[in-house]
Amino acid sequence: MNRNLHLIDIENLAAGGVYDAHERLVEHLDATWEPGDIVIIASNSRIWRQLAWEVPVAHRYIVPEFGPDSADQALLASANGLDLSTFHKVVIGSGDHIFTDLALSAAQSGSQVVVVANRGTLAQSLQLATHEIHFLPSSAQRPKVVA
Repeated sequence: MNRNLHLIDIENLAAGGVYDAHERLVEHLDATWEPGDIVIIASNSRIWRQLAWEVPVAHRYIVPEFGPDSADQALLASANGLDLSTFHKVVIGSGDHIFTDLALSAAQSGSQVVVVANRGTLAQSLQLATHEIHFLPSSAQRPKVVA
């Protein structure tokens, strides 16, 4: 039980911004990824076209049907068929409350639950179901890139 499962709603972490998605994904992975981890990412097709081929680790990318919470639902469906007790950590890349039941199930199965989110976006129910929280740096905290 040494591997971790990452469920990443990149739309949530990038706050819907196509151009911020890659940077936010790398920040998520830098904070929590370890070799051997299983990474599942979901987003709309617009972000997928920009991001899918630039993910620096092996992953599965899901492009759900368009609609409210479609990326969340796709991630939950992908986790539904997995035995969460086989993972040391379940890392949720989103602050959305919709992941609370998954976090509780993972904790009950013996997995450590980690959430990666933007400050001010973490639902209280998810926070209470989590063992560890990593907040991504705000845009003001990120180093400026000079070309």
